[in-house]
Amino acid sequence: LLADELAGTRQTAVRSIGRLKGPTAEGLLRGALADKAPDVRAEALSALSGFQPERVVPAMQRLLVDTSPEVRKAAADALVKLTGYTFADDVDWVHGSGDLLADEAARFLEWWRGR
Repeated sequence: LLADELAGTRQTAVRSIGRLKGPTAEGLLRGALADKAPDVRAEALSALSGFQPERVVPAMQRLLVDTSPEVRKAAADALVKLTGYTFADDVDWVHGSGDLLADEAARFLEWWRGR
């Protein structure tokens, strides 16, 4: 189902896999972070927020600068839930500019590495 041509089918598969735990589910969800459909990537981010931070944050944080506003917002929300990090109040993950978003993503990564 993760290889289905319909994004809705892949999104449903990701949601179902997210209910499972363990390395196989984690690996499938990490792979879904690279899906061509933003809805699938956003669903994978949400699902991964229930896994061990040390294992999934490095893959998730890259999507803070995704081309899709929906995915950027999902990445920020999932990372806050997973790590407790507080992003700057003035960051608009949906409408923000590339430089501002890249700077905030870099601040998060610096915080994550130094915690």
